[in-house]
Amino acid sequence: MNSLFFLRMGILVLFVFSCTDNTNEIKTYLYTSHTRVCDAEYGWSIKEKLEKINYSSFDLTLLGGDMLCQSSLEDRGMKYLDSIFNITSEKTLWSIGNHDDNNLATVKKYTKRNNYYSCFYDGITFIILDSEIDDSKIINDQLTFIQNTLDTIEDSKNIIIMTHKLIWIYGNEEIKLYGEERSNVKVGVNKWNIKVNNFYNDIYPSLIKKELDGIDVYCVAGDLGTNSSIFEFHSKEGIYFLANGIGDDLSKDKMLVISNYNSVISWEFIPVDSLIDLF
Repeated sequence: MNSLFFLRMGILVLFVFSCTDNTNEIKTYLYTSHTRVCDAEYGWSIKEKLEKINYSSFDLTLLGGDMLCQSSLEDRGMKYLDSIFNITSEKTLWSIGNHDDNNLATVKKYTKRNNYYSCFYDGITFIILDSEIDDSKIINDQLTFIQNTLDTIEDSKNIIIMTHKLIWIYGNEEIKLYGEERSNVKVGVNKWNIKVNNFYNDIYPSLIKKELDGIDVYCVAGDLGTNSSIFEFHSKEGIYFLANGIGDDLSKDKMLVISNYNSVISWEFIPVDSLIDLF
């Protein structure tokens, strides 16, 4: 489901009941990605208009990567991101991209998290993966991590898996046909491309099993914006694939807002200008 009316009513209810113990409270999460500006003047900031959004008004801030041109190269980049997105907060989740991983030690210092991790909020298990460290593959310790996490999920009604690259384009011709033209990068062999990977062999079967067990699964990626700001696809197995990112024309760009009411997930791609005016 994705209804702008449902989203805005949810935000209204959230404020009305913010001082009460309301178990039916609607939670809203803002997802954004590819906010970087790579030029000499603005290389250490995001687009100015994006600074005007009140990210703290959402229950979670979800970052899809490529937040600055070289996010972790210098400490000033991380301090700036913290001033905008509160990256030191446990309520900010960040799947790092190829423009973020200059210094993983610095990223971990600020986030106090590994480059891949899981957490549980509002009945949702969030699994944040690093699609950069092994060239789009989820292997070795990271593969063991996600397999163990999926095997031990008990209380979640939903699973959201965050990556930077749309790694699930490779190996699924239906999604590739629809999604590759929207992705910032295509399947290929260059450093920035989506590479041959093991998503459908080693991870997807477990996601289908969770779906059959009654747990909805959402794969959300952030390497979007250059060609399109939005992507959504619902597979025949029941898995949702979403992607979102910022491009060069903020008058047309949108951000992904996810709503969670009683463990029922809905979403809407909201124009940037509307988010500035929302609060």
